[in-house]
Amino acid sequence: MKMSTWFLRSQELSTPLCIAASRGHTACLRHLLRRQADPDLAPGGWAPLHEACRGGHAACVELLLEHQADPNLRSDEGLAPLHLCTTRNSLR
Repeated sequence: MKMSTWFLRSQELSTPLCIAASRGHTACLRHLLRRQADPDLAPGGWAPLHEACRGGHAACVELLLEHQADPNLRSDEGLAPLHLCTTRNSLR
């Protein structure tokens, strides 16, 4: 497994959960969710579920839904996570 370091600039509107979801890091996502990270927090307008769907990370999508992420949560642009699905697997 490839390891990386994440840095958030003070002006960057994101969360570790959003970053993990956008990059398909399921183990990290699971770790954060088990420690009560909010699966619907979207400071930059997109929640972790939006990010996972956009990236086509089906395992992350499933994990977020298991932890009660809202599949109908709209982004600032009015998009639901389903609008961002990019692969057949993300539509399972």
